[in-house]
Amino acid sequence: MYLENLQSADWGKRTDAARALKSLAFNADAEYKEGLIKGGVCRLLIRMLSSAPTNTAVEQATSCMYSLAREHLTSKQELVKVGALRQLSTLLSHDSKQCRLNATATLYAVSCAGRPTCRELLQFNPIPALKVSVMPALGRNAQDEQLQLFAALLLVNLLHVPGAAKNKQDRASLENCLNRAYEDATEEQVRETINIGLKRIGMLNSRKERMKAGMAKRVSRSMSRLPFVSKSTPAQSVAEATGMSCRASCGGGAAPNMGGVAGAPMTGFGNAPDSRPASGRSKSKSIGSSFISGVKAGAKAIPSVSRRGNNAHKSMSSENADWDE
Repeated sequence: MYLENLQSADWGKRTDAARALKSLAFNADAEYKEGLIKGGVCRLLIRMLSSAPTNTAVEQATSCMYSLAREHLTSKQELVKVGALRQLSTLLSHDSKQCRLNATATLYAVSCAGRPTCRELLQFNPIPALKVSVMPALGRNAQDEQLQLFAALLLVNLLHVPGAAKNKQDRASLENCLNRAYEDATEEQVRETINIGLKRIGMLNSRKERMKAGMAKRVSRSMSRLPFVSKSTPAQSVAEATGMSCRASCGGGAAPNMGGVAGAPMTGFGNAPDSRPASGRSKSKSIGSSFISGVKAGAKAIPSVSRRGNNAHKSMSSENADWDE
């Protein structure tokens, strides 16, 4: 009967049906929710959102979605499939605070499905509206506190997706918001979850510096293995490089090929067949060519940069395989 009323032309019946299903689904088991899904409840609620004439209808439809998505993965996936992410994202800046709260809570519940869902949600740019909800004005009430809570938790989930904080300014703004939410939170579990987001921002801030330091270290190690830069003093290194190049310019063999191994023995050196030294200009060219060849060979020997930093964030908001709500 309720599923039929969701398709009624009477908006009073549709609103009452959504309210009733919200209550029934909140603590329902998986079998009951899957039965509603098979009956098309998710599509009916999306249609209701797209044409609701009153805020009350929007509030009840979004609240029913939250009850469905709460602790039920199949409902989360079905809501994503029918386009709920787009519809709910538009409600994050709704004039009605209750509509904003219900939409934020539902998006948080759906985002707990994992990174693919959060990645899709980011396409609709929800972060600016969420930051506003996390920073309520003075004179806030219990509704503002709930809105702040769900917005902060949703931001924590979104931070596990690359691109959520694209630059230093974005990360600083998000860090400020989460610090405010952390200070306002009263439950220890909520604070622990928000702290995960703060740690994630810290990792994003330091990753670029770690990558630069790692690359510089690898370049330094590789260059130190090259024969012409491994000596104890710069002057000696230049002398050795010059001497090596002179020998190469006098030799009849091909240029040395170090392959991919830094510090490989140099071969093909020797005196010219007629024992005549090369001209000064040839010597100058061979010195530059030998030095450039050695640098190129050293660059080949540099190992690829480790991606462990990119994968370090793969632990989600909990230690389980899926995010806890």
